[in-house]
Amino acid sequence: MSHKSSWWIANCCFCDVTGPTTRSKIITVLVCFFLNELPHELCTRNREGVSIDGNYIHILLYVDDMVLVSNRIIGLQQSLDIMYEYFIQWKLTVNTSKSNILICKTRWLVRLEETWHYGTEAMTVCTAYNYMGITFTGRGITNHTLDVLVNQGQRVVNVVAN
Repeated sequence: MSHKSSWWIANCCFCDVTGPTTRSKIITVLVCFFLNELPHELCTRNREGVSIDGNYIHILLYVDDMVLVSNRIIGLQQSLDIMYEYFIQWKLTVNTSKSNILICKTRWLVRLEETWHYGTEAMTVCTAYNYMGITFTGRGITNHTLDVLVNQGQRVVNVVAN
């Protein structure tokens, strides 16, 4: 199956979500519980997403982290607005100092109109984002990251083999 290069055009927002009080295991569980309906909100209120084989992806969730995706500038901003309203409702917050916009497309430069806000706070646009030891760039995963993962895997195999 072949994909056109426009499939890879996506604007991503990596978000660090926190609960209403100090971080703990129970707060992480509660945050996950409250985030459960957010994908439904994004799908019903925002038609912008990234299409993969006719299915639209708006958000990727892992524990208390999330990635919002859209193939258009306005779509990502709409998702941020929906998320902001949802989080106000459930008294959740986004650590905007740890949240960034990563533009994944063949054109590397960011235009002036390509700005995003979470509430009234401007989001930072980055050229690379490290998530769980994997460095994502606007063109995918770097060779350096792949080398690190291969080396880590080889060390594990050596420890298990010995």
